[in-house]
Amino acid sequence: MRRIALAWLVWLGGLGALGLLDYVLRSSDGDIKTGGVPDLLGGVLLVSLGAVSLWLLHQATRNIVLWKRLALIGVQAVAGYSLGVMIGLYYVCGTGIDCF
Repeated sequence: MRRIALAWLVWLGGLGALGLLDYVLRSSDGDIKTGGVPDLLGGVLLVSLGAVSLWLLHQATRNIVLWKRLALIGVQAVAGYSLGVMIGLYYVCGTGIDCF
């Protein structure tokens, strides 16, 4: 159970830290629409955070039957991805960086 909580902490904490870093870099530039974390670096960091979180979920479910394990990890992965998209859109639209 601790590793599941740690996986969520890594994912959400990493998202928060990446958003904060991006906001600080954009604010120091003076224009919120320019600067920030480069797209490639941000993508690599998000994939790395996701991989570490999934690995922690995998480690937390070692003693569970395979199909239950895959279902548990899959549901949490979809929930984490969806939450990450919603947080990202809220950040981008809420700060005025870009909005559709």
